[in-house]
Order: sequence, then structure tokens, then C-alpha cells
Amino acid sequence: VKPYTLDDVVAELNEVQSYDWRGFFEERVNRPSARAPLGGIAGAGWRLAYREERPAFVKLLEEQGKYVDARFSLGLLLSEDGAITDVLGGSPADRAGVAPAGKVLAVNGRQFTEKMLRAALREAKEGSEPIELIVKDGERYKTHRVECRTGERYPVLERDEAQPDMLSDIIGNKAGR
Repeated sequence: VKPYTLDDVVAELNEVQSYDWRGFFEERVNRPSARAPLGGIAGAGWRLAYREERPAFVKLLEEQGKYVDARFSLGLLLSEDGAITDVLGGSPADRAGVAPAGKVLAVNGRQFTEKMLRAALREAKEGSEPIELIVKDGERYKTHRVECRTGERYPVLERDEAQPDMLSDIIGNKAGR
């Protein structure tokens, strides 16, 4: 084993390509961020956007995996029977006190189904009332009032016509190999 330091790495990288590698590592590795770095996507002529229509690949993944993906609206990932497998930190569900390992039994007073959850998201976007989730956690039942006005929300990449489309070039070159 031959140990090395950041100075060693920076020096070697500068031999290949002169750049502020120390700054790069400081920004990308040493400084945590709440969001993913999107500079590469933006520089390639694309941007992250959100749409209410569920993309076909998300539908397929949900069907095959038997889950409901409401991470980008409520902040919840649920199994098809309502078991909570993940709650995103800082999301509307997290702020309302919903925790993983519980099970959503009802949405707005009606038995949980994927269809019911999606309808509640659409209704909450236009309404003024929070989404009410009845959650069973062990032997306890709790009602969580979740403030979420986004409707259904799914991430997509969309073209930024003001920039050259380098991503398609990259993908095209990879596919041609």
C-alpha cells in the first residue's frame, strides 16, 4: 500500500490537464449539498424539470416493483399495499411527521390505494386542505396532515434550446461503439 495525499492527486491531475482540481474536490467532495450537482446536465444543454404526467418508464418500474413513487411530491416511496419504505428528508411527508416502516391505511378518510393517493395529490393542488394520511406504525395509529400543493410530480430532463445539445452527442457516440 502506497499512501497519497490530496496534494499528490492534484499534482498528478494537473500533469494530465491543468485545472483548479483542489477547488473541484472542495466543491464536489468536501462540501455537502442538499441537491445533486446539475452543472454537467446544464452545460450539456439540458435542465431538470418536473411534470405531473408520470413517464412511461416510471409506470413500468412501479408495476414491476409493485410500489408507488410519490417521492417528488409527498416525499414518500410506498409498496402497493401502503407500507412506507422511504421518506425523503425535508419533504412534505417528513415535515408532517411521517416515518418509514409505517403503513398508510387511508388517504383523506378513504382506504389507501395507489389511485386514491394520486387523486388526493391532484385535489390538493387545486384545494386548500392538506392531504390526510392515516398511518399505522406498530400498534399505534396516527393521522398526519401533509401540506403538499404540487400535484403529482416527476423529474424529467428537458432541452434548453439556448445551449448546444451535447448530451445527445455524447449518448449518440456511446451508442455507436
